[in-house]
Amino acid sequence: MPELPEVQTVLNGLSPAMSGSVIEAVMVGNQKLRAAPPPDFISHVKGQRIVNLSRRGKYLVFILENGKAIIHHLGMSGSFRISDTGGSAKLHDHLSYTLNTGKKIIYNDPRRFGMVYLTEGDGLNEHKAFINMGPDPFSDDFTPDYLYEALAKRQGPVKTVLLNQALIAGLGNIYVCEALYLAGIHPEKKAGKVTRKQATSLYKAILQVLESAIKSGGSSLRDHKGVDGTMGYFQHAFNVYGKKGQACGMCECDVSKTGGVKLIRQAGRSTFFCGQKQRI
Repeated sequence: MPELPEVQTVLNGLSPAMSGSVIEAVMVGNQKLRAAPPPDFISHVKGQRIVNLSRRGKYLVFILENGKAIIHHLGMSGSFRISDTGGSAKLHDHLSYTLNTGKKIIYNDPRRFGMVYLTEGDGLNEHKAFINMGPDPFSDDFTPDYLYEALAKRQGPVKTVLLNQALIAGLGNIYVCEALYLAGIHPEKKAGKVTRKQATSLYKAILQVLESAIKSGGSSLRDHKGVDGTMGYFQHAFNVYGKKGQACGMCECDVSKTGGVKLIRQAGRSTFFCGQKQRI
């Protein structure tokens, strides 16, 4: 599933083409997404100027001139591409916006786990997608103190707790594994046992990993690609994720003796870590 860096990469690609443009036509496909556009979607969207594009956690938000907000979630395999209006349709195209600039913004989703909502722009905070969402890692509300206090209230494994979108919006499995590695924190350590010093290190690690991933266009392990079709390449900079039995990114130990990067399962998800650098 696309995480914060992948969604930000998509936003960075869409913004220059969509911001300030008018949606002249809308196509909604017949196949249902996990959350399909409402029946009145086209009537509220067609003819509207796009006045703002943003990201909230793993969601994209397009604000229209009439005050409506389109909310997109990419699901497991969703992607956007920018095409000329004469471009041919592709299998699994579910939604498109034709702009007054001659460009077409197309949403494609083979697995159909994507979600599209239409709501009032001034009521975004109350929408079901955001009402329980925690602060974005790049917001002023996300601080070392906030992270320490949020973790201190929870007794589950720190790795699992960090995936809770009510705690921090946008974090997913890949970047939590990588951030815990940089901070030197074992993924099974109880969240409530993380010290203030460790929380500060983790805060810095989260931002470092996310910023690096965004600069790399995200991680393309399966479906992710930018709106121009290019793949992300942060996967080549992974320190531990997907590297079971291999040396970690900053390895100084003998892998033949340590066994390299470890793999465990937590809450049904794969967790990768270095047993030498991340101790409970």
